[in-house]
Amino acid sequence: MKQSLALLLSATVLFGLSACGMFKDKNSNLRNRSKDYLRTDVVKDMELPEGMQAPAVAPLYPIPEVHVTDEFGDRYERDDYQVPRPNTINTDELAFGIKIQKLGDERWLYLSASTSAVWPRTQNFLNSVDAKVVASNARTGVIETDWLQYKDEADKMMRFRITLEKGIHPDTTEIHVLQYEVAQGSAVPAANQWPPTSSNPEREEWMLRELADHLAKTVDTASASLLGQNVGGEVKAYYLKNQSEPTLALRLSNERAWASLTHAANKGGFVLWGKEREQGVLYAGYYEDQEKERGWFKTVITLGIDNKLPEKSRYSIDEMLQHLSGANDVRSLFDAIPNTAYGDALKKANAGYLIVTRRVGDEIHVVLRDERGRKLAPDEAKQLLRLLRKNLV
Repeated sequence: MKQSLALLLSATVLFGLSACGMFKDKNSNLRNRSKDYLRTDVVKDMELPEGMQAPAVAPLYPIPEVHVTDEFGDRYERDDYQVPRPNTINTDELAFGIKIQKLGDERWLYLSASTSAVWPRTQNFLNSVDAKVVASNARTGVIETDWLQYKDEADKMMRFRITLEKGIHPDTTEIHVLQYEVAQGSAVPAANQWPPTSSNPEREEWMLRELADHLAKTVDTASASLLGQNVGGEVKAYYLKNQSEPTLALRLSNERAWASLTHAANKGGFVLWGKEREQGVLYAGYYEDQEKERGWFKTVITLGIDNKLPEKSRYSIDEMLQHLSGANDVRSLFDAIPNTAYGDALKKANAGYLIVTRRVGDEIHVVLRDERGRKLAPDEAKQLLRLLRKNLV
């Protein structure tokens, strides 16, 4: 049996070596044919016999010069362009989903549908419950109802302001509800007078649940309203270049941005090793196969070595922030962050990433650096920022 197995393995290896020869060039190197189309040249014009004159020919479909940029605004160079791999099919994202999310005392509806699909259905919901709409602004995504009275609270009058906003991810919607109530018979507040938070949080949550139930039954992601295409402003997360460094920008409050990034840095291949809220820095590792099951072939090739990241780093985030590189690009970012210092690298420190957040106007800007605070290669930084955004909630 052992001899048969040895012969089988030897035959397999020999076949693999001989098969490789079919794909090698004359120098015995594996040739990558993916860029062969770039070597294609213009076909030479047809030569006519002497004495014949060709008619004037103009191209029917001239191809204009096209300059394509990525999400960060960087121009693709023809020789460097890589055809992107298709996104992994996620069955959870294929179907319409709706849920109530909460952070502290704030709650809102999250829908995996565009505002153009949700806007008309929200209007329909208010009509179905006989809630008269007194103000509706598609540009701001705000709908305000008239004063309402319910049988179980006959001594009160209340109204609602429903705000639709584009979510963190493309083609998603967030709905916020603000409730305002006064005693029956009291002076009616001005139309533009609203409290900072709901007068009755229980009624706010009730309205959210009623609206969620209606939208779950009626929203069709295949249909949309032209009026609703611009509802709720811009997406809450986008990419930009800040001093030539790839950056993720979040149009979120400090609390929500921090909570969402903390979640994102511990999911989808990331492992969160530490966080410092005061400094706005997270320390995490990333390994592409962190959450993937190992196949038989990979297990054999790696001889069973476990390449998963450790749950804990050798050093704390505070220790990492005390041993940053003294390079200029590091100082320009970390000089403004308290309790940081520059020094020699820690011995056998885990290779990871520092996720640095900064408040810039009404936005939170996020950049990734290596474990010593140095800039990453642009392609690496972009890829990791894309993954972080995908994990945001």
